[in-house]
Amino acid sequence: MPAARAPEAQTGATRSPRVLVVTAGTSGKKSFLADAFRERYGADVLAGKRWNERRIDRVLQPFGLGRIVANARALNRDLLERAGGGYDLICVIKGLSVRRETLEALRSANPHAKLVCWTCDDQFLPHNQTPAFLRAAPAYDMIFTCKSHNVRNRELEGLGFQRVEFLYQAFSEADHHPRPNGASRHRGRVVFIGFAERKRFDYMNFLAANGVEVDVYGTGWDRGPYRAEAHPNLKLHMKPLLGDEYADALSNAAISLCFLRELNRDLHTSRTFEIPACGGFMLAERTGEHAELFREGEEAEFFETKEELLDKVRAYLAAPEQRAQVAKRGYERTRNSDYSYRAMVERIVQQAFASQEGPTP
Repeated sequence: MPAARAPEAQTGATRSPRVLVVTAGTSGKKSFLADAFRERYGADVLAGKRWNERRIDRVLQPFGLGRIVANARALNRDLLERAGGGYDLICVIKGLSVRRETLEALRSANPHAKLVCWTCDDQFLPHNQTPAFLRAAPAYDMIFTCKSHNVRNRELEGLGFQRVEFLYQAFSEADHHPRPNGASRHRGRVVFIGFAERKRFDYMNFLAANGVEVDVYGTGWDRGPYRAEAHPNLKLHMKPLLGDEYADALSNAAISLCFLRELNRDLHTSRTFEIPACGGFMLAERTGEHAELFREGEEAEFFETKEELLDKVRAYLAAPEQRAQVAKRGYERTRNSDYSYRAMVERIVQQAFASQEGPTP
């Protein structure tokens, strides 16, 4: 896809747009999208939170107290202070705390700017919403979502968004690339990295009960029922893998499982791209979106039932050369199709300044 034409400067010559990205976390939390915008367009980046929030802050929030409230106030104040920045594009990630009045002030100060929201969560669902997000919806020019049903069913338009565009998630070229390591503790293992969810547990526990050892990393796995019911072959490590450790696991595991999150109505996820981008062998839940992104049996493998999952794990553990070939072709597909955040930000800029909507999924 060709790069977007930048807004015209006063001289009439095209130039790179001036971009501000508002993240959803603190300055210490990685944002692949913000990093890509900064690298490609020299974007300014504003952290969405000043302080990490705690469980008690949800209790304090209705009383106007706690870090959730303090973060929201600080963010909107910081955004208003940047209103005179001369931005062409302001991209807000998730936007749970950005007030409509703040967006209107930004538009007043930057009348030709595009105000867009980007989210990788299903923000049609109540648990991914806030009153501020819902009230601010009509003030955006558009929202980019990674959930195709948000577009297909016109769900976000029903919340007040003027325009809704679909984008697949992506991988970071700087962070997700092959890191072969013969001494990696993940070498030859079956691995899953992700948040605890019941279906995921049941499928992996089925593997464990049938003689397959599975290493599980992520948050939420320390809950009592999981620990009590886990087969000895299901190794719940009770910690996430981040950064280099994450890439090391995906690069060196024999099989990386890719479960989708039912709570978010996922049809693909960030791991869909990160596993093959790291040169890993991906065994993912079968969906139409996965089938569009990777050829089954050639660039990745898919499953539906517990039995199919077990059969494919056993088959590929016993066939390392075939497994390596699938992983290699999956890696090549991520590059040839450019499933990167760098390509994503170019699509965001292109569609933001397009005169009409692009194709829907």
